[in-house]
Amino acid sequence: MVREYTAEFKLEAVKLANEQKKVGQPVAKVARDLGIRDSVLGKWMKKYNE
Repeated sequence: MVREYTAEFKLEAVKLANEQKKVGQPVAKVARDLGIRDSVLGKWMKKYNE
């Protein structure tokens, strides 16, 4: 089952992951907390951080 996420959700997830990464939290934990796969969050981060 493929889930669709809004651009707003993706952007907020990336912002949260970037903030948490600065204080030493792994991206995988942020992804788990949001209920998404870490590979998905990683793709979003790559796209939005460019």
